[in-house]
Formats: sequence, C-alpha cells, structure tokens
Amino acid sequence: MQLIQFRLSIFIPSLILLPCFLAVGQQPLLVTISKETTRIVKPLKEDGYPDYIAALNQQLGRGVTAENNIAVTVWEAVGPEDLSAGIKSLYFKHLGTAPLPEDGDYYRSFYQRIENLISLWEEDPDITRSEIQTRRNAFDDQYDFCTSNPWTKDSSREMDLWLTAAEPFLNRIIQSTERRDHYYNPYIISAADRAQPSPELISILLPGAQHTREIARGLALLANRRIADGRIDDAIRISRVIHRIGRLSSAGGTLIEGLVGIAIDGIGFELDNRLITTPSITKASLNKLQSQLEKLPPISSLAEKIDLTERYMYLDTTIALARHGPQVLSLVTDGSAADDSPILSSLAKAVSGSLVDWDLVLKSGNYWYDELKRINDIKSFSQRAIENKKLAVRLTALRVEAGNPATIAKQILFSGKSIPQITSTHMSNILVSLLVPAVQSAVSAEIRNDARMGITLTACALQAYQRDYKRYPDSLAALGGVYIKRLPEDPFRGKSLIYRLQAKSFLLYSVGPNLKDEGGKGRDEDNGTRNFTDDIRFKIAPK
Repeated sequence: MQLIQFRLSIFIPSLILLPCFLAVGQQPLLVTISKETTRIVKPLKEDGYPDYIAALNQQLGRGVTAENNIAVTVWEAVGPEDLSAGIKSLYFKHLGTAPLPEDGDYYRSFYQRIENLISLWEEDPDITRSEIQTRRNAFDDQYDFCTSNPWTKDSSREMDLWLTAAEPFLNRIIQSTERRDHYYNPYIISAADRAQPSPELISILLPGAQHTREIARGLALLANRRIADGRIDDAIRISRVIHRIGRLSSAGGTLIEGLVGIAIDGIGFELDNRLITTPSITKASLNKLQSQLEKLPPISSLAEKIDLTERYMYLDTTIALARHGPQVLSLVTDGSAADDSPILSSLAKAVSGSLVDWDLVLKSGNYWYDELKRINDIKSFSQRAIENKKLAVRLTALRVEAGNPATIAKQILFSGKSIPQITSTHMSNILVSLLVPAVQSAVSAEIRNDARMGITLTACALQAYQRDYKRYPDSLAALGGVYIKRLPEDPFRGKSLIYRLQAKSFLLYSVGPNLKDEGGKGRDEDNGTRNFTDDIRFKIAPK
C-alpha cells in the first residue's frame, strides 16, 4: 500500500533560493532561538536547534495512552507491514505498545483481496491480460455499487466473501471506538533520515492516515449490508463509529491528517443520507441518528494546523537551508526544481554576492503566518473570503516582483535597506506566497463539512416530521424546538439553510464556498459546462 508522505504543500524551487548561497557557500549559518524567530525555544536537539517533531509529539500526544487511543486498535487490526524497519520499534514505543508481529492475522481491504486474486491470475498462462482487466473492471463496478447502495450476497459474491473475512476485525474496531476517545499517531523519522541535511518535517510518514481511511470504507460497506438486511439501528451504530474515527483522527497535526479526517467524516454523512432516505427507517431511528450526530466531538481546526505545523514546516525548512545550503533543495523538491528559470537569472544578477539574514527570514515568515491566523480567526466566512482575496493580491504582487530584476535593483538602490534585508525579505515572501494558496484552499473543506452536518441534522428532523404528518412542512420554522433543538445555519452565508418544498419531496442546501445560490446544484451536476456549481445539498426524490 502506498504510504502518505508529508511533503511541502508547494515545492520550494531552487530557482528562488540558489542565488542566496552564492556568497556564503556551504558554511553553516546560525539562527537565534526565540519565539520571534524559531517560534519554540524547546525542546532542542543535541545540536541546539529546535526539535519540531518532538514538539509536535509532545503537544499532540498529551493525555493519550495505549488504552484510550483508537490508533492502537487500527494498527492491531491492519498490522505493521507499512512501517519500515527503521521506525517500527520507535513507532510502537511512542504508542505505548509492543511491536506487532509481521506475520499475524490482519485486516485486509476489499481491494487487497482483489489484488491477491489478480496476482494469482497473472501467473496463470490460460488467463489473458484482457480477461484480467475485464475482471478488474467488474470488481470496480461491484465496489462502487456496494459503497453507494445497500447490497446483498447477490450484489457481489466477492464482496460477500471479503466481508466474511473482514467482519471480525471491523466489529473489534466498532467496539474499541465506542470505548476510546483519543486518536494519536506519532511522527517518527529514521536515524538515516535524521542524518540527512534536510528539513525533518518533510521526512515524516503518515501510514496511519491511509489505514484509517480504508477502515472507514470497510465500515461503510458493512453498514450498507446491514441496511439491506433491515438492521437499521446496527447501521446507525456504525455511522456513529465512522464519524468518531473521522473527527478524532482529524486531530493530527498535519493538513493531510485533518483532510483525511474530514473525508472519513464525509463517508459517515454519505451513510447518514442513505439511512435517512431508507423507506423503512422509523421516527425512533431518525431521532437516534440525529441525537448521536449532535453529540459527536468537533472536527479539529485546519486553521490551527496551518498556524502550528505549516508554520513549523516553514521554520524547519529555513533552518535547514541556513545550515546546509543549496544541497537541501534537491531533497526538498525531490530533484524537480528548474535550473533555467528567468526568476533564477534575475535573482542571480540582483543578489549575487549578498548575505542572508536568516533571523529576518524566520521573522518574516512568522509575520505572514500571523496574517493567516488573523484572517482565519474571522468568524464570518464572507468577511474572511474578502480578507483572503486581499492577502492573495499582496502575495501575487510579491510573486511578480520575484521575476522582475529591475524591481529588486530599485530596492537595492533606493529603499535604504541593506542587501541582507532585501534578500532575506524577498526570499521569505516568495516562500510564503508559494505556500499560502494550498493551505488556504484546505480551510473551506472544513466549512463544507460543517454545512453537511447542519444539512444532515435538518434532514433527520424533516423526515421525523413527515413520519408524524405524512407530509413535509411548508418551512423549516415548523421544526424548531420540536424536531430539532436549534435550526442549523448555512455556515457560508450565516443565514438559514435553503429549503424548497417540492410536491411530495424536498430540497435542502447550502450555497457553498462561492456564496452563490445555484438552486441546489452541486459539484456532481456540472454536466461538462465548467460552471463549477458548488451548492451542498440533500434531496429527497419524490415517491
């Protein structure tokens, strides 16, 4: 299984940074250890520089034990196959458990089962590649159907065989998640990676995130089987488990972990929608589903991850560049940086022979991350969007300046600043301007998830109302205080969700990140027009 590797959100091109080393060569450059520069003053590594990985582990692992950590259960289910020999022992030590044996009896996803079958077929000379591909496509179709619909043994024989083997592991996950209330996977790098002259945060692996998502998908398949068997309350129980796994696992420090947690929560919402629209679901079951959704822990803030881990990543990278020089760039960019960029040429002419004030680079980066925090602390999504546009304009201007040697020359001649100040500010601004677009786009995913929660809770209440009156209400106001404690708002516009009564059905939706009312048309209704409609909806089809 492919591991998720934590890399920079945007590659740092050598075309930006190389000129800054023309004067200093390979000499290590010291930085001041302070809150204004390195952000943390402890823990420190043996060489006296900040240990950002240890700092994250201390913060994220606070209050976690082997007995309350769902991640321990996940690893016990899937086994240690994806943990390299260089980190496995230390990884489980941080989890507070003994290393798991390689050859144990472990959970395997549906696709792992299929890949094993395909491997056997590929060794059979009587089975052509065309036939193998046909079978693979058939399995893909079966998986897609069983993921999106209640299914039985007749829907997919292979899915049924997979579930027979997987169900004991999934049941243990269900029971564990109901008892445990923390989720923590440590950040570990091998001794070999630590010896490399590279930013250490770039080297950490996140195998737990991928495994956790696969477990959630398996739970959704189990829940769909329960719906087909008429075991609605069992499926509701599984829904709660999926949501808890998603929300608790989102507490990881990286944006990747936060986004995977949101994706898992989304798997739960898809299951909820299936349950709410199941004709046989009773009012009591709807109330149960609604109640358990209201009691879920919150999704971990992506903005906080930007302020914490993304900031640390910038600082860690800057320190590595200061200490080790240009050789860091090939490790940061995986050798993908361009060597013949116009920006490289212009910067080489402008700053050749200059020095870099690395403290200034660190402080400047902190300034921009403080700006991000200021914007992300704004409660109103629309006002926050306005501020983000302003920030984008500023960052775009910085990016334009990077390719204009005349601008840099003017700064050197007329700004009154020293060359180290100009070079350092220029470098840090470019780094942040490249990084910000990626992290900012992630934050809207969290708001979309909030909208889905409000829509799902309101849909439960609408269905409960329908069970009582054999019709849907004329407006959402009929639900307040009776079928739902408080009507959720659309988090994008700060007003009520949009409700359209349609004969014997209804449409309920949020306007989405573009703040446009597109009549409930979501991303799946683009129809090739590239209009990029993004309303977030719940729709009951007429019976």
